[in-house]
Amino acid sequence: MRLCLGFLYVHDYVRDGLMRALLSRIFGGKALRPSAEQDSVPFWKRKKLSEMSEQEWESVCDGCGLCCLVKFEEDQADGSTWLYPTRVACRLFDGNSCRCKSYANRQELVSDCIKVTPKNIGKLWWLPPSCGYRKLWRGEDLEWWHPLLSGSRETVFEAGIGRRANDYLSEANVRDSTPYVLRDRAYRGEPKPEKNRALLSWWKKLRPQF
Repeated sequence: MRLCLGFLYVHDYVRDGLMRALLSRIFGGKALRPSAEQDSVPFWKRKKLSEMSEQEWESVCDGCGLCCLVKFEEDQADGSTWLYPTRVACRLFDGNSCRCKSYANRQELVSDCIKVTPKNIGKLWWLPPSCGYRKLWRGEDLEWWHPLLSGSRETVFEAGIGRRANDYLSEANVRDSTPYVLRDRAYRGEPKPEKNRALLSWWKKLRPQF
């Protein structure tokens, strides 16, 4: 829509600015507060990943526990990679709650534990497509079952994304994880970083030089 002022056509955002200035003049120059709709926009829609506070960042984790399971990867002919989680989990993983037994100290106790951050999220190609961090990084919205939307951690399990069980095995006690593959939980990973680099190298050779 456009507002016609004489022979001048003004776009919506200019019109809105003129209206705010006019109303501000009428109400004695007091700044007008943003609308309630703007105030209610959730932080994950307003902020970049790098702008989130530590508490906000932690709350993006849906608590499904998939990242704590040992996985097998299988490269496909089309260049994609599928991951197959197993019932073998990190030795700090509590299968009954899908929580880490020592979250604050996990990196000190488990040498290969990777902390997800705004800086490395793009390199963690093995995160499941349901992961809140992966979704926001890809510019997608969170699913209805995510605790930030549902207000409850239980919806993660009701939707079948997380699976509580007392039959998870500690990686410290298992030499071969092959018999414990959970094929019904297989998912497609993001393109691996090395594949991205190879594609970029190929494109640089192919494109015209200007």
